[in-house]
Amino acid sequence: MSKFIRTLRATFPVAVTGVALLSLGCEEGTTRKDVAEAREELREAQADAKEAEAAGKDDVEVAKAEAHEHTVAKPVAENDTDAAAVADNDTDAAAENREEARDENQDAREEVSEAKQEAAEEVRDAKADEAHAAAELKTTEQKFQLTKDRDAYVKQIEDKIAAADKKLDELENNASSAKDDAAKQAAQAKVDALKSQRDAAETALDELKGAEVEHWKEHQQHVDQALQTMDKNLNSAQ
Repeated sequence: MSKFIRTLRATFPVAVTGVALLSLGCEEGTTRKDVAEAREELREAQADAKEAEAAGKDDVEVAKAEAHEHTVAKPVAENDTDAAAVADNDTDAAAENREEARDENQDAREEVSEAKQEAAEEVRDAKADEAHAAAELKTTEQKFQLTKDRDAYVKQIEDKIAAADKKLDELENNASSAKDDAAKQAAQAKVDALKSQRDAAETALDELKGAEVEHWKEHQQHVDQALQTMDKNLNSAQ
């Protein structure tokens, strides 16, 4: 904590506490609400995939039924013997009807094929959305765990820095109570050096808190080293 913030906190403890938390807060992380929303999106995607499969099957069955109706309603002579017999007796109009029946039957078969293709595409797209939602949920859960780990670590370090502040206040009071000016200056110089180390630890922590949650551990070693240096010298100054 800077000297300016410490001075303000001593004067306006409630107000400055809020300012300090606001100015030194962590980079926004992932919350339980984010995880819950990701899970809901996955459930919706799974439901959509099942619905796409069911709808695709229904569409194909409808297309097959319609194709069957066309085939039954307008049968077409397929073998040479039947075709020859029909040709001898039918009129030109009947021949046109047969050609029309062939076309309609062919259209019906194509509609079945198209229904199958469209159903497969719908299911494929729905499955892709489901896979994407599952991946998003996994990523969100991982970020949430990183957020919890970071926040717990930050709280631990902030508590240590707060304890260091109390020790520094004690050392500063002791320095001001020294018997002569030379002793006071020497003691105050040690306190000032310790304060610089304490501020270095807080600066390192602020950098960690300002990092993206995915990268906070990259700053952890720097914080630990700064805190270790501060603790070592602070304890030796007792």
